[in-house]
Amino acid sequence: MKILIGYDGSKVADEALRDLRRAGLPDAAQAFVLTAVPPMLPMESVVPYLEGSMAHPMGPADSAQAALDQEEKAREVAAKGAAALAKIMPGWAVASGTCVDTPAHGILEQAETWKPDLTVLGSHGWSGFSRLIIGSVADQVLRHGTGNLRISRKPDYKRTGAPKLLIGYDGSAHAEAAVAEVARRTWPKGTRVHILAAASLNFKLGDLAKAVKKTLRWNGSDDGPWPWMERALDNAAVGLQKRGFIVTPMIRVADPRNALVEEALEMGADCIFVGSRGLSGPKRFLVGSVSSGVAAHAPCTVEVIHAPTPPAAKSVAVRSAAARSPSARSAAARSTSARPTAKQRRKAA
Repeated sequence: MKILIGYDGSKVADEALRDLRRAGLPDAAQAFVLTAVPPMLPMESVVPYLEGSMAHPMGPADSAQAALDQEEKAREVAAKGAAALAKIMPGWAVASGTCVDTPAHGILEQAETWKPDLTVLGSHGWSGFSRLIIGSVADQVLRHGTGNLRISRKPDYKRTGAPKLLIGYDGSAHAEAAVAEVARRTWPKGTRVHILAAASLNFKLGDLAKAVKKTLRWNGSDDGPWPWMERALDNAAVGLQKRGFIVTPMIRVADPRNALVEEALEMGADCIFVGSRGLSGPKRFLVGSVSSGVAAHAPCTVEVIHAPTPPAAKSVAVRSAAARSPSARSAAARSTSARPTAKQRRKAA
């Protein structure tokens, strides 16, 4: 397993490392600790320093030296994080590095290149040296990343005993991936899992009309969202029980974001697992920006899980990217220009 960790030396970043002990991760893994150094932009190159009572802007030489100093300090911070992680997870092969980039973009670029199975970030308040990572970094990586993301947050309540996990579920491929991610990890005996499906009653008029019509003309079938969700939820729960978890399935009529946050507080959850996207239409349970809403307001760590991309979808994406490339567009333009016009075809005839 490959794990990418964004680290800036802050207390939040250190807590994210310690929190990995309760993440069910394997004893042997590859980890890369990355510290970002924002580039020295022109406005930053005139940061004043004090000499007596007068402030002087940095000259080019001073600005270049400041950039080198920042990079050196970043390497020290990354090495410190790697050393701390090696003590926490002694079986892991841990490396560290830096990038000269904005934090969110640097993490996304490293994830695109290294292809980690999981990216780990602190939830907020990344301050570290020179405030390299700000509160919106986790949100940007969540919105633009394509891999699984763990946003670490230390809860206010005390955690004791085996981990307590909460899974947001709606039967979608991404929710099934969240269940599978929990199931495939190694957890201690007695780990509890609450698997929660939630739907608000914000029906569109068309959906409401269909529900009323079905109620008035019910034929004994149970193909509506609630019986369908009960079956899907039970199947997921049984699968987790076979893996040794103590499982509690539940359905609530509430906004999914509020329901997950409230349940996490009530059960004292270590982590909430949610799919990156949910269902839509009549079988709508976890919808909209649930993952980002939960990540922003959860009292504990949140993992956002992406469903694996099918091979056919990958090939379509590759073809689409190739079609959008400049060389493809120029080739298409040449092909179009080589075709005879209607006037030329009439003249030839």
